[in-house]
Amino acid sequence: MAPDDAGMETDSRREPEPLDLVEVIRALVLVHGAILVASTLEAALFLAFVGPIAIPTVVVTGLFAVLTLATAAGLGRRARWARHLTIVAEAVVFLGGLVDLVLAILMTHAPLGPVPLLTRLVAPAAAIVLLRRPAVRGSFVRIPPPPVPEVPALEGATLR
Repeated sequence: MAPDDAGMETDSRREPEPLDLVEVIRALVLVHGAILVASTLEAALFLAFVGPIAIPTVVVTGLFAVLTLATAAGLGRRARWARHLTIVAEAVVFLGGLVDLVLAILMTHAPLGPVPLLTRLVAPAAAIVLLRRPAVRGSFVRIPPPPVPEVPALEGATLR
């Protein structure tokens, strides 16, 4: 053993820290947010050619992009609401990916390509599994809402 290696662990299969795993999850959610931003821009471009019929697509995709990016920010702050919302959102994406996969196999007799499989099935499943680990779950805290400021009462004031 070299003198520089004296302090190094010999077991290469150490358990990752919960905060490292949260950053991995956050990266997965940020990738989904980036995909949604690109989809929103694509829908907006489509709107220019199709007309107002595509407005709901642009609005819904844009709202989901904002929600996903806000959730990623909440994951960075280790907010419990962000963890719960991410689990629900990733479950919806995963179920939608399963439906797409089944429909693709039934209609075209071929599975989806590798990118849709990774972004709609593998990444959401990984995020859900990681978020449900006890070590990761314990690193999230309840962030209370900001306090409501007290308004001093006006003495002698009457409403008319």
